[in-house]
Amino acid sequence: MFDQGPMLIDALQALYPSRPWTVRNNVYEGIVWDDDDTISRPTKERVEAKLKEMIDAYDPALNFLRRQRNSKLQSTDFLMVPDFPYPSEDIREAWKTYRTALRNITATTTPSLDEDGQLVVTWPTPTIWPANVV
Repeated sequence: MFDQGPMLIDALQALYPSRPWTVRNNVYEGIVWDDDDTISRPTKERVEAKLKEMIDAYDPALNFLRRQRNSKLQSTDFLMVPDFPYPSEDIREAWKTYRTALRNITATTTPSLDEDGQLVVTWPTPTIWPANVV
C-alpha cells in the first residue's frame, strides 16, 4: 500500500483548512491543536471518513505519473528563464509547447501500471535541442 500519514494531513487540511495544528505519529490521537476552538474541530470519525474517501480515490498510476511529470518539468525549468540563449524562437516555442503538454498530461491521458509496476504512458516528445535535457 502506501504511507497514509500525508493523506491524514491532506484530510485535516480539507476539513479544517486555516486552523493551526500539527500531527505526530500520523494518527488522529497525535494531532496537536494550536488553538482553543474545540467546537469546529473535526471529530475522529469525520477525519477517518474523509481519509477513507481520499484513499478510495487514490490512483497509484496517476500519482506516479504526476511525480514523473513534475521531475521532467523541473529538469527543464532552466530553459524558461527569459534570457536563455536559444538558437531560434521556434525552439523556445517548442519547449513551451512540450512543457504545456507535460502540465496537461494528467487530463489528456489515462496512465496505467504494467505487471512489473512500471508506468505505461505516452510522454510528449521534447525538442532535440539542447541534447540530453530530459
